[in-house]
Amino acid sequence: MTDPTGRSFLSYSRARLYEANLLITFQREIGIPTWQDVEDLETEQTESQIKKELTSPTTANAVLYLTPEVEKSTYIQEIEAPYIFRRLQAEDDFFLVPVAAGGLSYKDAASLVRNRTGLHDLSAWNLLRVPNEPDPAHARQVADRVLRQRLDRIHRRLPSEEPLHVSLMARAKPPVQSGKALVLDWSHYFRSGRIADPAVWETSLLPALRQVKEAIHQQVPDRALVVSGLPTLSAAAAFGCTFLNLTQIPVVWRQQARGQPDQLFSHDVPAEATAFWSSTVPGSVDADDVAVLLSVTKDAVPAFRSSPDLPPMRAIVDVRVPGPDFTSFRFTHPGQAVDVATKTVEAMFKARDEYRPRRLHLFMAVPAGLALLVGQLLNTLGPVQIYEHDEVDAVGCYRPGVLLRAAS
Repeated sequence: MTDPTGRSFLSYSRARLYEANLLITFQREIGIPTWQDVEDLETEQTESQIKKELTSPTTANAVLYLTPEVEKSTYIQEIEAPYIFRRLQAEDDFFLVPVAAGGLSYKDAASLVRNRTGLHDLSAWNLLRVPNEPDPAHARQVADRVLRQRLDRIHRRLPSEEPLHVSLMARAKPPVQSGKALVLDWSHYFRSGRIADPAVWETSLLPALRQVKEAIHQQVPDRALVVSGLPTLSAAAAFGCTFLNLTQIPVVWRQQARGQPDQLFSHDVPAEATAFWSSTVPGSVDADDVAVLLSVTKDAVPAFRSSPDLPPMRAIVDVRVPGPDFTSFRFTHPGQAVDVATKTVEAMFKARDEYRPRRLHLFMAVPAGLALLVGQLLNTLGPVQIYEHDEVDAVGCYRPGVLLRAAS
C-alpha cells in the first residue's frame, strides 16, 4: 500500500530545471517531502533508482510536468510515465498531478504521453495549465493541488481521532522519513541555522503558512495538529500566530528536552501558576516602540543590550522569575508554559494600552513551544517584531526575525 505521508516524485525535462526547482521549493515550504533527480539520485545506475523510487510505497504521488521537451525525453517516455500510470492502476491512494506547461494546450500535453498511460486518458483529466514563462504563483498553485490531495489521502487513512503530525524544520534539514503528514522544510532560508532575510518571511514563509492553514481548514477541519521539529523562535511564533488559539484547529507542540520526557504544550492545558512576573522600565519619551524581554532558558537582557540598530524604546517590559540573579527555568508541567505565555501577552497588551507604541518588539530566550504559545495569543495586539539570538560572541545579540500581524 502507498504510504500517503511519503515523498512527491517530480517528473520533468532537465531543460526546465528552473521551473522544476520552483516546484520543489514550494512543495517543501508547505510540508511536502520531494524527490528530484538532481538532488536525490545516488551513485548507482540511474534507471534502476528511478524505477525503485516509482515502485516504492514511500512515494506518495507524482507531479508530471509536461512541456514540449518531454516528447524526446527517453527517461520520461520509457520509464517515468509508464511506471507512474502503472502505480495509478493499483488504486491504493497513489495520485498524480499532471501539469500542462511550456505553452502547451491541454490536448497537446495529453498527446505527449498518450502511448504511455495505459488505460488512462489525460485529455479527460482536469490538468493544471501554466503559461510558457515560469511564474512562482503558478508553481504555488501546483504545490497547493499536491497538498490538498495529500491531506485528503492521509485523512481517509487515519482513525477519526488521530491528529495530523507536522514537522517544522528551519534550523536543520529534515531527515528522509515518512510518518509525518507535513514536513515544512525551511532550512535553506536560514543562515547559521537561525537568521533568515526578513523579506523571505513576507514573500515565502508567511504565505506558505497561510496556504497550509487554508488547506487544513478545508480538507481536514476536525483534526488537531501535533507539531514538533527544529524551528527558530520566529518560525515557532509565526506558526502559532497563523494557527491562533481562537481558530477551530487545535495545535499541540511536542516539546523535547534532553533528559526529560516529551511535554505537550497547548492552550487546552489548564495554566499552572509560576513565579514569572513583569516589570516595566520607562525609556525615551520621544520613542514610538516598546521592547518586551522574556527570559526563561537564559537572561535576554545582556544580548538585548548588545544588539545593534535597535530603535529607541519608549519602555522596556521585562518578564522573568524575580530575583537578584538570573536562574534558568525548566518547565515541569505544560500548564506552566501556558501561564508564562499568558502573563507575557497580558504584559504586552498592558504596555500597548499605556504607551500606544508604533510597534512591539519581542526578544525571547525560551523553548520553541513557548514561542508558539505566545504566537497563538497575539490576535488584536498589532504588529509584533520577533527577534532571533545571533551567537556572534559569548553574549550574542538579537537580530530581526519575522514581523507578525495576527489575523483571525
